[in-house]
Amino acid sequence: PTGVPAAEVGAAGDSLGYHMRIYAAITLGQIVLTFGRDVSLTLGALRAGSRMHRDMLRAVLRSPMAFFDSTPAGRVLNRFSKDQDTVDSTLPRCLMELYGCGLHVAGTLAAVIAISPAAIVGLIPIVLVYRRIQRFYRFPSREL
Repeated sequence: PTGVPAAEVGAAGDSLGYHMRIYAAITLGQIVLTFGRDVSLTLGALRAGSRMHRDMLRAVLRSPMAFFDSTPAGRVLNRFSKDQDTVDSTLPRCLMELYGCGLHVAGTLAAVIAISPAAIVGLIPIVLVYRRIQRFYRFPSREL
């Protein structure tokens, strides 16, 4: 009696098209956010690489002549290129992994809290214990 063909009606009696539009909106949102993340990371990596190159070049050009007498040009060039490679390739990948992990954790917490708001009571002590362990671990890990 709803006027919708039987093949398009879901289990709860809702239109299948309604759910497909929701999934399409979620997918479109994910595409837009992923594109924004990639653009911002690329521009940030480009800016960081350019700034580091400029600062390193300035430091090398302002070095005293005694530095060039005691340091071979190949060593300076190798160090320069290794540091630049790290900023250009390793740093963006690590930041991408950090953002991805952070969004997964945030999404999981949001889903848990949306389904069971009482879970906040259990999450607060877990976060406090985690922070305490993190503070204990962070300082010794810097020594490595």
